[in-house]
Amino acid sequence: MVDNSITTNSTELPQKQGRPRSVSSKRKHPQRSNAPLEPLKRAKAKAAWLLSMSRRNNITEACEAAQIDYKTYYYWLEHGYLTVEELQEAKQKFDDKCRGLVLNMAIDGEEEYLANNGHLVLDAQGQPIKVRRRDTRLTIKFIERMLEEFKPAPSEVNVNINENKLRGYGVFIEYELCTPNEAAYLKRLAARLDKRELGQQGTLSEGRYRLVEGSIG
Repeated sequence: MVDNSITTNSTELPQKQGRPRSVSSKRKHPQRSNAPLEPLKRAKAKAAWLLSMSRRNNITEACEAAQIDYKTYYYWLEHGYLTVEELQEAKQKFDDKCRGLVLNMAIDGEEEYLANNGHLVLDAQGQPIKVRRRDTRLTIKFIERMLEEFKPAPSEVNVNINENKLRGYGVFIEYELCTPNEAAYLKRLAARLDKRELGQQGTLSEGRYRLVEGSIG
C-alpha cells in the first residue's frame, strides 16, 4: 500500500534572542567639549561669538551662540585667536547700537498708534493714525551731554576759613618712623599746640594733640 500523503518539511528561521531596543528621539546638544575645533568650525564659531557680542555684549550668550564653553573662550584669549582689537570693535558696535536706541527715543521718537479714550483714532481712509512720541527726560539728558551750551554748570564748594584757622583737618605722622630727636620734637610741638588752644600746658596724654595708636594726630 502506497502512502500518497505528501509531507512538507518546513525549516523555521531561528529568532535572535536579546533585549528589545527602545526607540527614543535623540536631541542634539551644542558641542561644548574641550577637544580643539577644526579650522573651519573654529572660524564659524568665532564669527558667531563676535556677532553676538556686537549685539548683546554678553559673554555667556556669545559662548552659547558659538556653541563653545568658557574654557575655549579663555583659550582663544590666551593664544591670541581673539584679539583686543576684535573685542574693542565688537564693543564699539554694541555701543553704537545703544546710541541708536537713545537717538530713536530722544530725537526721532518711538512710533505708536494714536488713541483717544481707549479707542484708536482713524484717518479719513479709516486707517489708524500713527504718531511719534519722544522721551522728554531722555531728550534733555541727551542734549545736555551733546551740546556744550546746555551742559549744567559745575557745582562749586566754598570753604570759609576764619582767622586763618583750619577746621576739620589733621596731620598724621607715623610715630614709629621718627628718630628719637624727631619724636621729642613732636612731643614738644603737641604740648605747645595744647597750650595755645587750651590755655594750659599739654602733654601727649592730655588735650587734643596726643599719641594715638603710634601716631600723633
